[in-house]
Amino acid sequence: MANGNHLELPASVARQLGAFRRGLWVAETLAAVFGAVAGIFGAYLVLFVSDRLWETPVWLRVLLTVGCLAFVAGWAWFWLTRWGIRQRDNRQLARMIQRHFPKLGDRLLGIVELAHPATRPNNISEALSEAAMRQVAGETEALDFATAVPKRQERRWGIVLACLGVLAVAALAVLPLAGVNVWHRLLNPFGGAARYTLAKLDGLPTRLIVAFGEPFTLTAKVQPSSEWIPAVARGRYEKQPVIEAPVAENSFTFQVPGQTAAGTFSVKAGDAQTAVQVEPLHRPELLELRAVVELPAYLGYPPVTQDVRRGTIELVAESRFTLNGRTSRELARVDQGGQVAGAQFSLPALAVKAPETIQFQWEDAHGLTAKAPFKLKLNVVDDQPPRADFRGLQRIVAMLEDEVLEFEAVAEDDYGVRALQLTWTGGGNTAASVAAAKGELAVTEGGQLMRELSGKIHFAPKTLRIGPQRIELRAVANDYRPGREPVESSPYYVIILDKTEHAKLVQREFDRLVEKLEELQRTEEALFERNEQLQREIEKSRNPAEHAEKLAEQEQAERRNTAELKKLESDLAKLTKEALRNDQIGADVVAQWAELVAQLAELTKSAMPKVSTALQQAAASKSSGEQQGNTREALQRQEEVLKQLAAALKQMNQAGEMMQAGNFVGRLRKMAAVEKTIGEKLTELFPQTIGATLDQIAPALRIKVQRIGDQQFQAQQGVQQIRDEMGSFVVRTQQEKYRRVHREMVEMKVVEDLERLTGLLDKKVSQEGIAGAQQWTKQLNEWADRLQPPPQDDGGGGAGGGGGNQKPDPAVVAAIMKLMRVRLGEEDLRSHTRALDTRRADPDYRKHAESLSDQQAQLRAETAEAGAVLQGLQGVPELLGKVDGAMKDATFILARPQTDLEVIAAETEVIELLSDLLDQAGKSSGGNTAGLAAMMQALKQQQGSQPGKNGGGSEAGGVSERENVPVTGDPAGNATERRNVNKGSGPDLNKVPAEFREALQYYYEKVEKW
Repeated sequence: MANGNHLELPASVARQLGAFRRGLWVAETLAAVFGAVAGIFGAYLVLFVSDRLWETPVWLRVLLTVGCLAFVAGWAWFWLTRWGIRQRDNRQLARMIQRHFPKLGDRLLGIVELAHPATRPNNISEALSEAAMRQVAGETEALDFATAVPKRQERRWGIVLACLGVLAVAALAVLPLAGVNVWHRLLNPFGGAARYTLAKLDGLPTRLIVAFGEPFTLTAKVQPSSEWIPAVARGRYEKQPVIEAPVAENSFTFQVPGQTAAGTFSVKAGDAQTAVQVEPLHRPELLELRAVVELPAYLGYPPVTQDVRRGTIELVAESRFTLNGRTSRELARVDQGGQVAGAQFSLPALAVKAPETIQFQWEDAHGLTAKAPFKLKLNVVDDQPPRADFRGLQRIVAMLEDEVLEFEAVAEDDYGVRALQLTWTGGGNTAASVAAAKGELAVTEGGQLMRELSGKIHFAPKTLRIGPQRIELRAVANDYRPGREPVESSPYYVIILDKTEHAKLVQREFDRLVEKLEELQRTEEALFERNEQLQREIEKSRNPAEHAEKLAEQEQAERRNTAELKKLESDLAKLTKEALRNDQIGADVVAQWAELVAQLAELTKSAMPKVSTALQQAAASKSSGEQQGNTREALQRQEEVLKQLAAALKQMNQAGEMMQAGNFVGRLRKMAAVEKTIGEKLTELFPQTIGATLDQIAPALRIKVQRIGDQQFQAQQGVQQIRDEMGSFVVRTQQEKYRRVHREMVEMKVVEDLERLTGLLDKKVSQEGIAGAQQWTKQLNEWADRLQPPPQDDGGGGAGGGGGNQKPDPAVVAAIMKLMRVRLGEEDLRSHTRALDTRRADPDYRKHAESLSDQQAQLRAETAEAGAVLQGLQGVPELLGKVDGAMKDATFILARPQTDLEVIAAETEVIELLSDLLDQAGKSSGGNTAGLAAMMQALKQQQGSQPGKNGGGSEAGGVSERENVPVTGDPAGNATERRNVNKGSGPDLNKVPAEFREALQYYYEKVEKW
């Protein structure tokens, strides 16, 4: 027992401790095994139950797997710590045994410690120690330490294991596939083993793209092979209310409200449960849609691209187009056989013949389509005919035959104007033996891409050999459509006047201005009377404010009357220039009119404004005395204005009488010329028709005789008008020579005899008719000679008062008037040159250019004739030399022939030099020609330029109170608005339509007869 310092336990104790150790090892090993296996079964059963209830998420499966492994590892650690890492020694075993056998107390632990050197006390003897051991060994002899092994843990985990094992085996036995599936999902939580369900779903996507904010449906099926076919399926979008869908014929459909945010839609049918990731997206929108249109080949247009997103497109018949578009998202397909490239698509070319509507749909890569198919309405239109009109031309224009009418022809078409022309037709003038005019003029060529076309026209009747008559002008446009007829504008009318008719027109307009001046004089007299009444009221009252408003009203009325007189002055100045164009209107008449213009200008610039100023000061006066003084001054100045108005009116009446008297001469000579022409034509036809009535002669001769009869009838009416108007003139003026001529016309029954000659021509050509025409030719010329005014000694025809005590030298006045007419003639010549330059292809171009050269030479001769009278004036000879040189150059250039910018520049230089010459002549004529200077200034202001500036030019067509825009209307002439009639050879003589129509009344009558 004793071995030196080491004591050993008794053999019986050692044997019993060994048995206890072995029993403890078995118990704890079984407990560890039972616990570990129970943990595995527990995790399995939890997952089994969870999978029956729902789709156990991966995180929970991982947690169960990890928990299971941790449980096994825990028991393994428990066992290792007791039997591997830190095995129990005898002392620990003794303590465990003592807890089971309390009566042993600490004795068993004491002998175990005595047997161990490290725990045995140093001061105890070995003998005592051995005695103690033997005593305890004897006490434990009857005890069975194996019964002290703790087996409660072993039994507890054995029961747990048995229960869990039975449940696991039962689950596996009842649902073997589900049980195996759970083992797979438990052992490999990250694996691909799908949850086994009794109900098996089919047809549900994992991800679903739906239209943003729009309700959608979700349809699925329960596989027929499922072990469980539920009656109802339930779905829920995120935390929204549950949606139920009945299962019918193994399928069910959820009606899901519109969604605007991505989320999960959970589906549960029986024990089957799945989730669909829903992503709301806006439908693919159409960002671009362009139609590439190929117009019909005859138009010659390149392909045209149009934006057609609005759903309509207008196409010309026989066009083709291709649609190209772009959407907001990549596309998968598009209808109509379209091709797709990403977000872009194109549809094949379509031919357009009739209106229709096409529609197509597109689908993006997510299966979303547009909310509705896109509809494109095709509006098919025909290629419209062009439209033609004139710009800068009044609807009715009057002009002299040697003037030039300048305007523009314009045309527009929806696709292109081919060419623009001017055509004219006339009615002829039987009385003047003028044949009906007809012709056309190419204005400009267009192009297939030129939708608007315009060209300058210089309509020169003399160059075009158009005599006095009524001309109908039309603009003619052609487009490119095959087989389409040219399109004409509505008609415009040009009345080409001879100088006699023009003089009468000027006379009628002058008479209108006289009436207007009388009206203005009466208005001024009424204002004067009202001012006198105010003056009396002001003298009685001491309150200036009491009359301020009335004085202000009078001041405004005075200003209005001044403005009206200013307009009359402007109209008279324009009429003076018009008269200057006609050499049948005497120079003395034109000079008197020009002086009247100067007088009226003085009234409107100085005298009448002073009246307005005095009235304005009277209205603003602060004291009664000041108001009386200003009103008195206004009356004094107004009285002077009335005197000047009366003098101007008297002078206008005298000038009108002179004008009318001169017109009688021209008109008588014109009727004499008509009778002479009639006699000559009858003499020519007499041998061919002698002894035969009209019914017996050839049709061609009959037509000629009938035309002569029309001329005779026109002459009869013209002479009757002269006779009647002369009678009125005699009553008004009491001039003796006109009285005698009128009495002779009545006594000789000139009208009745001409009527008789007209009746003879209705039957046959007779010697009596020839003699009658010859007789009246002679007689009419004789009356014209007797009425011809004698040369005026005073040079002014009564025109005086121009600002000096002496009247202008008659010879100087006549020379200056001739230069003025030469200047206007040069303007007309320049316009004719421009017109001819546009017709270089005319076969008669050279002849016309030579004619213009002759006109330039004639103007040069007239200038020299007038210059001979003015040679003594300072500075005039030098200017005359320059004018003569420039005219000589222009004459030679025109004779080449040449009508380009070179000759235009030469003619413009002539005009400018003539302006300088007229200015110098007025300045150098001396102090005794103040009236002439006023006339010069007034006339030069109306000639279109100041000296040294641009040379003016024909103002044919006049000015309009409206913009120069084409007048709309159909080709038949049905205009949509009224147009003013304008005098062609000068600015608009009257912007008030009613008055101007009155001035042209006579010519309307002539138009109807033409």
